Amino acid sequence: KQRGNGLIRFIRNVPYAYCKIVPDYIMAPNRCALYLSMKYHNLHPNYIYRRIKELNTDFDLRVLLCLVDVQDNASIILHLNK
Repeated sequence: KQRGNGLIRFIRNVPYAYCKIVPDYIMAPNRCALYLSMKYHNLHPNYIYRRIKELNTDFDLRVLLCLVDVQDNASIILHLNK
């Protein structure tokens, strides 16, 4: 899922590999991150909620990495924080 993700070029000093996993990134055995573009969220508002549901109870800590690529982002961020 993440091969074309521009965030990967900023990951340094840690090994990473591409593989099929539910979250976008696993940072530790019980910690993960999901990546979301605000522009994509505007087009597919239920996408991130489906992704979170797919995580089940496998991770104690879940981080949402947001790419703010729209001008009017305040309402989107408020909606995501509910």
